Amino acid sequence: MGRAATIVLPLIAAAVAPAVIAVALMALFSGDLTGASAIGLMVFIVAAAHVLLLGVPVFAFLYWRNWVRWWSLTALGFVAGCIPAGIVFWPPRYEKREYASSWQEDGVWTMVDGMPTLAGWLIYGKGIAWFGALGAVAALAFWFTRTRLMRSDKSLERTREE
Repeated sequence: MGRAATIVLPLIAAAVAPAVIAVALMALFSGDLTGASAIGLMVFIVAAAHVLLLGVPVFAFLYWRNWVRWWSLTALGFVAGCIPAGIVFWPPRYEKREYASSWQEDGVWTMVDGMPTLAGWLIYGKGIAWFGALGAVAALAFWFTRTRLMRSDKSLERTREE
């Protein structure tokens, strides 16, 4: 297997993993797979953009510093998943509120006088954490695929040398 494959295939795995998780969660929670291929495709496209724009530079930096470990990739994958979602969904707002300055969700005040409450911030953080978890899964998929390919590549080199 060539050197390019040990980078390209893990990048593909990192983009596919969140899409598989999203479709699996859709099947688990709704039981209806109508539109699953569209959801999977959208998640794949967004994940691929994250991998190329955020994951590749992070991996290059870690590789340059010789810090490529499963835990460093997972932690930075989580951060890389959180940052874009945090920017897109900032500030916390509620679309259903019909221009009201206060909002309740499940009987708990999440916004009062236009300012998010602690409960509002916790809901916002929980949503961002889901994106971070998908980033961590993508990073683990990258690491796992890359280590397996590197391991198989080394075993072939030893066979050729003997």
